[in-house]
Amino acid sequence: MNTQRNKIPLGIDRLLFIFLFVLSFFALNAQFKIAGNASKVSEQCYDLTPDAKSQEGYILSRQKINLREDFTISVTMNFGRQNNTTSGADGIAFVMMTDTVISSSGLGGGIGYLGTSPSLIVEFDTYQNSDYNDPADDHVALIRNGNPDHASNNTISGPFSLGSNIEDLNNHNVVFSWKADIQEFTVYFDCIKVLGYVGPIAGPFLGGETSAYWGFTASTGNAYNRQTVCFNTPTYVDELQDLIYCDPATVQLDGGPNGLSYKWTPESGLSNPNIARPTVTVNETTTFYLEKISTCGKITLDSMQVEIIPNTIQLDLGADTSICIGNSLQLSVQEEGANYHWTTGDTTQTITVDQGGIYSVEVDNGICKKQDSMSVSVILLPSITTSPDTIICRNTSAVLSASSNDSILTWSDGSTGTTITVNEEGSYTVSASNLCGQTEKTILVSVKNCEEFFIPNVFSPNHDGINDYFGPTPSEAIQLIERLAIFDRWGALLYEANNITANQETSMWDGTFRGRDMNPGVYAYLIQLKMSDGKVRILKGSVTLVR
Repeated sequence: MNTQRNKIPLGIDRLLFIFLFVLSFFALNAQFKIAGNASKVSEQCYDLTPDAKSQEGYILSRQKINLREDFTISVTMNFGRQNNTTSGADGIAFVMMTDTVISSSGLGGGIGYLGTSPSLIVEFDTYQNSDYNDPADDHVALIRNGNPDHASNNTISGPFSLGSNIEDLNNHNVVFSWKADIQEFTVYFDCIKVLGYVGPIAGPFLGGETSAYWGFTASTGNAYNRQTVCFNTPTYVDELQDLIYCDPATVQLDGGPNGLSYKWTPESGLSNPNIARPTVTVNETTTFYLEKISTCGKITLDSMQVEIIPNTIQLDLGADTSICIGNSLQLSVQEEGANYHWTTGDTTQTITVDQGGIYSVEVDNGICKKQDSMSVSVILLPSITTSPDTIICRNTSAVLSASSNDSILTWSDGSTGTTITVNEEGSYTVSASNLCGQTEKTILVSVKNCEEFFIPNVFSPNHDGINDYFGPTPSEAIQLIERLAIFDRWGALLYEANNITANQETSMWDGTFRGRDMNPGVYAYLIQLKMSDGKVRILKGSVTLVR
């Protein structure tokens, strides 16, 4: 997080930066060769020609400029006061060249650069020379190989009008800008772009040299002017805002609009020190300095401090935890007087939760932010799954079983585990417990006589309500009569019933066949029983029907 604050007072480190910059600026300007009628007027100003006829002069750098890198040169040009056909001439030129000497041509129309080759030249021409096909207006043009004739192929761009009169005793701001990465050369005159060229410089104009000497030339003929060039000096401004960040942060510096060139220092870590808004990771408090040149040629120096402060927000929700179902938990932030943003949407210092999930909070004290989260799980009461109620035969046993989710099972007889063996009738309880409580379930066990049952050998279906039906008598040993079949002495099927209980007397044989009473006699039977212990028994025999 960052915040802005008022600029701190100009410190000794910033004063030292300005002093060193200005000192290096003037030291750079001192590295010029001054030739012809040129003379040094002040630390930053040079007269290229005096106010006299047939003058030529130039200043040329003693060190080359690297064309693989960006450069911006900001000057003011004063073209004097004369402006008519008999006086006031001839103009000023910016030159880039591979040689260190410019030979005198003796011709005012050559603006001091005539015959200089190889070279790339920007001329600011204040006199119309018909020999060179000059337009009537004062004009600017991009020239190569020292040939000012605009009818030749040595005029790369232009000529373009600068108006009828720039010989007005005013200082005109002029900026020369080279962007190496996009190979763009631009010229600004009084804040307006007057010339542009996109393409390589070294190969077409400088014989393949990737560095060049540079400077300014001027000349007069029968018409004349005092023609001066001055290097713009930097001015300290207080426009950049200091920033405060909490903990090391990636910061975007902002040099503001309207800059033709930017130079940030220190350069280490900057994404690009030559753009308006570079990014940089700042690990400790750092002061950044900016040299900015506008299209009007104004050079400004500014600085900004990115302060890194420790994050002292108190925040610890604690370790992940659990709550019992139906209960709630309070989550609290220790830091007071801050802004709180919970994932629940709450904005209070403390919240109450009763559901499982991950709860996060961001705490913002206006400068720093900190986040923490806690996982809350809900513990359910233990669940139990048991075997169903069961029936056992007398003198036998059964295994009762139960299972639970991560809980220890305890039976009503005190035993533990998932099973218990029983041989007596009764209710058997099993319980499971955890941190949040206990759950119980009961299994009912019934004991039956699985062996004793009776099948009569005689019956009298005379409708007196006594012994009117034939079949097994009711018994707890019999679970189901799966089949009851009656046959005559020759084996013919007279009656059949399936899946009836021993209590369903009227579903048994009533001594008839197709609604007709059968004669007294002996009849065969086949009975299939499912016993209460689950076993199946098949019985065969005979029964006597009497009336």
